[in-house]
Amino acid sequence: MATEVYLVRHGETMFNQLNKVQGWCDSPLTVKGINDLKKTASALSQVHFDNMYSSDLKRAIDTVHLMKNANVVSEIGKIKKLPEFREVFFGSFEGDDIDHTWDQVAQAAGIGHETNVGKIINSVGVYNFREATKKADPRHLAENTAE
Repeated sequence: MATEVYLVRHGETMFNQLNKVQGWCDSPLTVKGINDLKKTASALSQVHFDNMYSSDLKRAIDTVHLMKNANVVSEIGKIKKLPEFREVFFGSFEGDDIDHTWDQVAQAAGIGHETNVGKIINSVGVYNFREATKKADPRHLAENTAE
């Protein structure tokens, strides 16, 4: 029997709305984020789930609870909250302006000025993006690929 896995990203947060870097920093879901998640929860309300998991960050926990509460065909016990499901830690960049941060990362990656994270990753790959993020971080706290 095949196992199906559904991945649901948290809804829009205050940091998303303010264009700020957010990995381990935990800003709350916005009204838009909650409303978008309610649509997703409704679309998944008839899907049977054996378990639900979340990172231990509040935005992810709020997201999974919306999914659980809308589901009418599953009897989910306690949601498993795991720090291993957290997003990448961006070190000193946490809470900084996202465009400025990606520009610094692009420069550290050797591709000049760029503020679009997708273009940076497409240019250098995820591994080199993570390495460049750590290199660009003034305190070198940002997670690289190995971390």
